[in-house]
Amino acid sequence: MSAPGSAAATRSDASPEPAAQDPPRGSELAHVPLLLLPGALVVLFSFRAGGFFPGSTAAVAIGMILVLVLRITLARRPFEGAGVAWIAGAALLALFTVWTLLSGTWSKAPARALVEYDRALLYLLVFVVFGALGRTPQRMRWLVRGLALGIAVVCVCALMTRLAPDVWRVETQIARERLSYPLTYWARARTNSAACSWLACSRRWAPSSASASPPTDGSPA
Repeated sequence: MSAPGSAAATRSDASPEPAAQDPPRGSELAHVPLLLLPGALVVLFSFRAGGFFPGSTAAVAIGMILVLVLRITLARRPFEGAGVAWIAGAALLALFTVWTLLSGTWSKAPARALVEYDRALLYLLVFVVFGALGRTPQRMRWLVRGLALGIAVVCVCALMTRLAPDVWRVETQIARERLSYPLTYWARARTNSAACSWLACSRRWAPSSASASPPTDGSPA
């Protein structure tokens, strides 16, 4: 008499496990400050001649080292996004960084090699930090939002120097008819079009349609 019950229990035990759920909303929001960092770096470098001079590049590289150390020591899974592609990319960037530093031993410009080493090191650190973070749709959206906001801030500041020169006056000596502030070279506002177009087409970024559409089951709103 217990055979049907045991068979049912066997079937229930053998049933497939439910699909993995998305990470909790609280854990995703905890990554938002870090995901907004690239947009903040865009604004910072834009007002530092685009990162042309070595001082700003070296300072940000040191800051990224601190971010990486804090990430390793405080995060529960600091290398959540580590995979074959991440390891290969980090290894290639590390080789390029070391090659740039060693090039000062045989070139006639060791100071320039050291400056470019700082820049390559910054690229490596940014790749390691954000590549190891792990990719989810929520994190990608916040990353794109931060980049779009940072580029928009730079574009608005540049436009204010032309639309309101009495409020924000900038003296340029070369090609005054071109918009070169704050990068000190000709800036193109079109660089923000791709990120903003993605945000405009994203259904998650738009207001929820469920609250705007009337109910279809006949129940009162």
